[in-house]
Amino acid sequence: MDISGKWFFKEEFETGVCNGVAKLFQEDNKLWGEIEMTENIKGQSPLHLIQKLAGIVLDRKIVLKGTSYKILNGGDFRTEYSLDNWEGNINSEGKIIGSSIDQEGTCGIFVMERNK
Repeated sequence: MDISGKWFFKEEFETGVCNGVAKLFQEDNKLWGEIEMTENIKGQSPLHLIQKLAGIVLDRKIVLKGTSYKILNGGDFRTEYSLDNWEGNINSEGKIIGSSIDQEGTCGIFVMERNK
């Protein structure tokens, strides 16, 4: 199954929510791309950033890891960001559903749905 393309992304985590669009590319079982997202953490201004991604897909399981980031704006002028790791499964509807954890140990649940 080739999961290359644009995916709408939504994540709920311990201190807020994140929405964005992922652009994924696949060759054999290797994945790479980026996700442009806005993170809304309780008590902070929204943070808009791009995170570069690398990962693998095995049958219906995907593993993605943030490799670098660029803060575009917001986040109360934060200059550092904890990269994310995502693991999920492609369900029968073609959505990718799974869990995430960042470098600080913050956990979340995410859904990715292909942009049609």
